[in-house]
Amino acid sequence: KGKNVGVLIDITAEGLYFKDGVPYAGLTNKQDNHLHIGKTWIPLFPKSKGNEEIEMLVEAGANDLFGERGGTYYLKQAEIVCINKKEYQFDLDLRFLTALAEQLEKDSTRFQKILYGLNECCNVWQGGKGIDKCLEITKELLSKPANASELTVYSIGHAHLDLAWLWPVRETRRKGGRTFATALRMMEEFPEYKFGASQPQLYEWVKKDYPELFKQVQKSVKAGRWECQGAMWVEPDMNISGGEALVRQCLYGKALYMKEFGKDVRNLWLPDVFGYSAALPQILKKSGVDYFMTQKISWNETNKFPHHTFNWEGIDGTRILTHFLPTNDYNLANWPSQLRDSTKRYAQSDVSDEFLNLYGIGDGGAGPGRLHIEFGKRQQDLEGTPKFKFAFAEEFFEKIAAIPAEKLPVWVGELYLEYHRGTYTTQALMKKYNRMLELTLRDVEFLGAVLGGLPKDKMDQIWKDTLLNQFHDILPGSSIHWAYEDAHRMSEENLAKLSAIKDSILTKAFGKGDDTLTLINTLSWDREELVHLERENKMIPVKVPAMGTVTYDRKEFVESYPEGEVEPGGVFDFNLENTQISVDFDPETGEIISIYDNEAHRETLKGRANTLLLWEDKPNNWDAWDINHFYLETKPEQAKFLGADTVMESEDMISVRFRFSIGVSSISQIISLKENSRQLNIKTTVDWKEAHKMLRVRAETAIHNGEALYEIQYGNIKRPTHDNTSWDAAKFETAAHRFADLSETDYGFAILNDCKYGHRIRDNVMELTLLRSPKMPDKEADMRVHEFTFAYLPHPGDFAHSEVLKRAHELNSPLIIHRGSTKHYEDRSYFRIEQNNAVGAIQVKIETVKPAEDGDGTIIRLYETCGRPVDVTLMCHDIWSKMIETNLLEQGDTVVAENTGCVDLGFTPYEIRTFRLVR
Repeated sequence: KGKNVGVLIDITAEGLYFKDGVPYAGLTNKQDNHLHIGKTWIPLFPKSKGNEEIEMLVEAGANDLFGERGGTYYLKQAEIVCINKKEYQFDLDLRFLTALAEQLEKDSTRFQKILYGLNECCNVWQGGKGIDKCLEITKELLSKPANASELTVYSIGHAHLDLAWLWPVRETRRKGGRTFATALRMMEEFPEYKFGASQPQLYEWVKKDYPELFKQVQKSVKAGRWECQGAMWVEPDMNISGGEALVRQCLYGKALYMKEFGKDVRNLWLPDVFGYSAALPQILKKSGVDYFMTQKISWNETNKFPHHTFNWEGIDGTRILTHFLPTNDYNLANWPSQLRDSTKRYAQSDVSDEFLNLYGIGDGGAGPGRLHIEFGKRQQDLEGTPKFKFAFAEEFFEKIAAIPAEKLPVWVGELYLEYHRGTYTTQALMKKYNRMLELTLRDVEFLGAVLGGLPKDKMDQIWKDTLLNQFHDILPGSSIHWAYEDAHRMSEENLAKLSAIKDSILTKAFGKGDDTLTLINTLSWDREELVHLERENKMIPVKVPAMGTVTYDRKEFVESYPEGEVEPGGVFDFNLENTQISVDFDPETGEIISIYDNEAHRETLKGRANTLLLWEDKPNNWDAWDINHFYLETKPEQAKFLGADTVMESEDMISVRFRFSIGVSSISQIISLKENSRQLNIKTTVDWKEAHKMLRVRAETAIHNGEALYEIQYGNIKRPTHDNTSWDAAKFETAAHRFADLSETDYGFAILNDCKYGHRIRDNVMELTLLRSPKMPDKEADMRVHEFTFAYLPHPGDFAHSEVLKRAHELNSPLIIHRGSTKHYEDRSYFRIEQNNAVGAIQVKIETVKPAEDGDGTIIRLYETCGRPVDVTLMCHDIWSKMIETNLLEQGDTVVAENTGCVDLGFTPYEIRTFRLVR
């Protein structure tokens, strides 16, 4: 009676204490610097009346903060206890003052006074009888104000929570309940404490799984105690996620925050993501995001990044205010030495008096414990430390936004992480599903916009699932096997759902049967291609207008094309040739030894191409994450050629199967060359059984340029092909989307792909990374049969004057074939681009056509592809009453045209423009 009563529960694992059926507090077990800062103490009665009943329900999981690590999890402690507040505070004072003294100069007056005071505490302690005198001594030592010139550390309690990593998504949902409940209890105990959480996906899960807890979070946000952080749905990978997906990350993320909390979150919160695309500043600014925060570049393996607070400029010239945490961590414990070291590191201390600090236990969630907060309280105004301020990150961003832009440095181009380069390749099937889902979502949205019948609720959920799987430990390949079982299953189910939605839309428009063939082109240029009709066993050339449809009478269409065009099993003489190129193969190795341009009269190879190499792949620490440069000092195994045979030959195309063995794996390739094309498609099947190996394919071109060009989201970026500086050398493995190109002024060579991302281009040698075989954290990573296609495309002109982008996008977005019954549907092009002063084949692409989120009209999004200004005309099949320019979130009311289907538009380099078309 009259005592401060609670319980100590140590389950050596994670758990959640429920009170009256509602999550009340999270339980964790964690040691840090030999101090117990886990969550095992649950306060119940600050002043007990005596004789209260205590009934506790704890949901425990046989895992700790970082998954199941082979330990034994058991109930270690369960006790009702009383707290002696004076001794508790004295214990904290001693811990803190000792830590403070350890980072001071030993000959400083401050150090000597602390040492003397601590010794006095020992002298007067007397078994606890001198506790009041001890607290007087520590209070005096903790009352010395900070130096006037000390920086202010804007500090927000945080719990970085990986939505999957060393645990599956289902465990993340429970971690969310533990983390959020703990944060609320800490707020009750500490009036000055503020907490923030990112990732709207996590909030949505908590709302569904723990509705009463979610209501408490809403109240805390309204009360100004809880901060909603990060505009994106999850904290996604920034190298592999597509441009439109990044837009939807912002769209869905900001929408949830506004709906549930009435908050417009204007920052991008990515403390743990593996590098940042140079397309990001424009995407963010046009999504209503003004600030970007991370710290991951502090992990750089080779070069120290020079700035902490700066303006980051993207490929189009857009700049965004950026802050790199000088703490070099997003899980700070608030030790004096950590804050002191951060102050010394802060590169912009000459123009900025503050930096941001995220403190608490993270990665596996949990957030700050009492020690973190108590240490923060003691450093709010204390000699020997910077000024600790309990504050929202939003307050900090607004503070640095007041710094004149000319006083801050500017970083131009991508923020390349010199680490974790293996994440461009690991878990290849996850990356393939991601590419397929992004493009299938695009196709289905287009069909729904022009034909109707798009089920918004279903599409929203598929988008959210896809965005979830872009989380920075799922899509990059760095999670456990269980996480990929879940992600693969979800992807397969969503692809099936999209197929059913597509079939429903097309059936409503074109009927269902075998009377007609309707071909749909979802790209914004006319296409002349071969389509393979499997039932009829024919390859038939077709023409389909830009973003349009053509319907044929199936019988007449098929019969109009001669019989006997497909002849498998012919003899192959190790040469493929059409009017444009001639390709020769080495009959001993199966490699390509010549790609000769018949029209340009030049050899495009200096050595060989399609050379399959198996490299040692044993990174030092981070198995699934890393490719270390020293693999280049080993000798690779080249694939052994087993034979070749013709699988199809017609007047329009020839395909040849090549068979190889490598390591303990087997490879089959179908290499195809179409008439009137320079593009050599290589459809590859690999039965992958390796351990700590890496499969790459090499082409030694006859092209020389100090820079190569790589596709990124909504544009391209140039990177060096040399190692002149340490910054150049560090980029020995880089990411690209559908293509990479190496060009001289009048000729070039590109490599295209349908689901690969890792590239290396040095001097004239172009390599695509096909597969890896790490064993941690998923020992079964990529052990399966893989199918993918890459292609070689030699081309006249440099990239801007070539068909590289056009062909790469066609490889990834094949024509849609629908067998229907409606014979009199009007052929049409819904949207097309007339390029007035364009320098290349495709300078402006229509990336997205979709129904507006609010149901009012159609959204169309376009971007400039070459990095050069251009004027174009947007041609629409329908007459629209209004064409309104919006931002990427479909907000805006600027009318650019009325009552027209033809609009002239100007684009600056790599500019993205979005319009709402209203009938």
